[in-house]
Amino acid sequence: MSFVELPPNILDDQTTQSSVAVRENSNITLTCRAEGFPSPTIKWRREDGQGISVDKRTKVPPMIWVPNQLVGAPAGTDVTLDCHAEAYPKAISYWTFEKGMILHTKKHVVETIENSYRSQMKLTINSLTSKDFGTYKCVSKNSLGDTEGSIRLYEIPLPSSMSPKATEIVSGVRKEDNSLTRAVTRSFHKIEATKPTSPTVPTAGYPKKYSPKSSSPTGPNDIIPNAVSDIEDRRQEKGHHLSETILTVKRVLFVNL
Repeated sequence: MSFVELPPNILDDQTTQSSVAVRENSNITLTCRAEGFPSPTIKWRREDGQGISVDKRTKVPPMIWVPNQLVGAPAGTDVTLDCHAEAYPKAISYWTFEKGMILHTKKHVVETIENSYRSQMKLTINSLTSKDFGTYKCVSKNSLGDTEGSIRLYEIPLPSSMSPKATEIVSGVRKEDNSLTRAVTRSFHKIEATKPTSPTVPTAGYPKKYSPKSSSPTGPNDIIPNAVSDIEDRRQEKGHHLSETILTVKRVLFVNL
């Protein structure tokens, strides 16, 4: 009896598909059937381009981790939020803010860097305003499920640029002093001299009487203390209208007889 030799032939309809996906921690059975005469010997090899190759990839539901869950930035600056994900089959990834999906615009720059089953999601927000601060979410979805990570973006206050410098404060005081000096100068024309009823100076070493000689002040420093007090009183009575205040300063100068 003669036998006809047949070359080996893989039965595709009875063999596991070349690409197989399976959940993590689950079992899988790979089947390979062949025919031929004499009966062929079947050997399994890892995927290296030789023989039968089987794509043995584990299905992984999306997993997300966020390096920085709290990010601060000043208003008017740019900030980049970072999010990492793992999933197989390939997942769909996107960002949300206040329950709305963020689209790629000049304001929001969305970038995804993929490497096999891993991906890095980046969101750059340009020219931050008060409306941009809040909680952002990175979302990853595939056929096995979905997950999300949260990043809270808060505002870092800058030092107030409106605070006056020391030189500005001094300048303001000088301006106020100039206004007061002008008010006192206008009042010099109203100065009157009066005689004291009892001009005896009770100070030790000065027992003699004195009489007024001149109604002109010797200098602005002699008149300003009393004038300031009078201006403050009248400013309260006339609703702080310093420019309308009429100042009358009575001064008595004594000379030795």
